[in-house]
Amino acid sequence: MAILAGVVIGLGGYTFAICFENMVLEGWITEKMFDCFYAGCVPVYWGAPDITEFVPIDAFIDMRAFSGFDELRRFLHALSPAEVRLRVHNLLETRFLHLALQEQNRQLEERVRQRTAQLQRRTDELERARIEILERLARAAEFRDDDTGLHTRRVGHVSGLLAEALGMAAPEVELIRRAAPLHDIGKIGIPDTILLKHGRLSPDEETVMQTHTVIGAEILAGSDVPLLHLAQDIALTHHEQWDGMGYPNRVTGEAIPLVGRIVAVVDVHDALTHPRPYKAAWSHADALAEIEEQAGKKFDPDVVRSFRELCRRMPLEVLTDHAILVGAPA
Repeated sequence: MAILAGVVIGLGGYTFAICFENMVLEGWITEKMFDCFYAGCVPVYWGAPDITEFVPIDAFIDMRAFSGFDELRRFLHALSPAEVRLRVHNLLETRFLHLALQEQNRQLEERVRQRTAQLQRRTDELERARIEILERLARAAEFRDDDTGLHTRRVGHVSGLLAEALGMAAPEVELIRRAAPLHDIGKIGIPDTILLKHGRLSPDEETVMQTHTVIGAEILAGSDVPLLHLAQDIALTHHEQWDGMGYPNRVTGEAIPLVGRIVAVVDVHDALTHPRPYKAAWSHADALAEIEEQAGKKFDPDVVRSFRELCRRMPLEVLTDHAILVGAPA
């Protein structure tokens, strides 16, 4: 359709060309206009070929105000073509500025999103690095009295399985699996003369050895990272006992965090079944029997029960296999 006067009026989805000089309206569309009289306000836009959006005029033309085509034509005849063109031009300029502002805002939002994502990635990388450093520190401490360095990984691996057997949710199981290897990180502060001593410790030496729980908790303290907060609880409480005879705070029963009760069982079982400078390794059967004997004394009876069922389903010889641990995530 030719643009006779550079101005186009759209009604109800139809487009009409207006020639202000002689008021010629394209005849083939005239009959459609009367169907659109009650469509509401008339949007107006500049009739350049590359313009595809209607831009509302600031003073709308309400088609309901006209009783018929003659009255509409008289109204249009009274309009100043120059004023209409100027208004349309101004409205288009406003529209283009609005679109430009929208695009600028979109680009700004995208840059903020990218920077936020970048900052989050860096934060995550720093937290991963922090956790990895602590894990390596724990393994370094473990190498001092375990020449394989696998005790911490075995405790983490089996603690995760035991947490799952106790019905804990998958995210909690994963946290325990990652946090449990840090249970003995406080041993980094225990002198070699005590940590590597062959034979029983004296009462004074035993007192020093027990401080590894507090040292470990202090190393892990002050973090908002859930994994490290959980590791702090484990480090502090994995030597507490169900009957209150443990250390460092002689906490009893369910007042001991569940993660501490879980790691207590797994840690003792692993320590019994592997050689140390001061003892030979026990068999898995003897170690399990000792764990069951201490249920209700040193250990949570429910945790011991789940541990026994876990051992029946998956023998600990399989669960702690060296090849499995080498392939398991650290």
